[in-house]
Amino acid sequence: MDPRRESLSAQVPMADLLQDAFEVALRGDREALTNLLALLKTRFGRSVFAPLRARHGPAAPAPADPGSRPSVQEFLEDLRAGGVRELPDDERGETVRFFVSFCDRNLDKHRRDSSVQRMQPEAPKTAPESRRPPSTSVPPPSSPRREEAWKLLQAEIGALDAFDRLILDRFLAGVPFAEMAKETGRKVAAVEVHVSRIKQRIADRLALRCGPVRAEPGGLPEREPSCAPRRKEILEALEDLPVEAQAAIDFVHVKGRSVVELARSLGDRGLEKAQARLELGYESLACKLDIPFPESFEFLKL
Repeated sequence: MDPRRESLSAQVPMADLLQDAFEVALRGDREALTNLLALLKTRFGRSVFAPLRARHGPAAPAPADPGSRPSVQEFLEDLRAGGVRELPDDERGETVRFFVSFCDRNLDKHRRDSSVQRMQPEAPKTAPESRRPPSTSVPPPSSPRREEAWKLLQAEIGALDAFDRLILDRFLAGVPFAEMAKETGRKVAAVEVHVSRIKQRIADRLALRCGPVRAEPGGLPEREPSCAPRRKEILEALEDLPVEAQAAIDFVHVKGRSVVELARSLGDRGLEKAQARLELGYESLACKLDIPFPESFEFLKL
């Protein structure tokens, strides 16, 4: 690996690569799916799909310690050092080869994207579209193991609520979030949250079925409720906030009043107080429900 590639791989977190691999698998790449499920059987086990639960987009909180996020380089070194030794010989070799190749392809893409961004003039700031890896063609199953993995994934997608399956289908078809928002009558941020929760649901169920500690037969429901945050869920979490933050959020997001009105009601330095109380509420709700706020207040209207 040349020094430039090694430097880049040390900067790109493993979560980004696993997100890409998982979305490629959802789009029909049986090789990606099979090797992700193989990793679940190893000592990586529970930690493999944990990065898939990390929120992406402008509302995602930065990690408390950026240095704690494992890089692609560390991930590959662990694989080469025998991190998948629990697998049979054929699975171990295939899994290592796949991830080395997949990571190399993605690092090339990151490098090209970085070069293009440096060469282009700064564009006007607009609401960014979330990172979406390109669609891939669906390769024919080349082994019983891949076909078994594919059937398992289809079963987990089939367990989703009907509307969730529709949202996932549109996402996997490459429909932009802005277009999905028009189709559903929701804001873009709400659609992004919904898609993220759908992927989390699938990843969680796959981890329970394929990980080192597996769910008992019949332990997972055949049909799941919608992944969209529920009004009741948000309102119950709101009750656990500090009193001042709870009152501020209730005033603005539940009763539908303006921040300016809230500021006026708080007297001196009202705007400063209002913003501080709202921010405290947003952070607390985001930690409790693992979804971004204030964007997720859109679900109060559903």
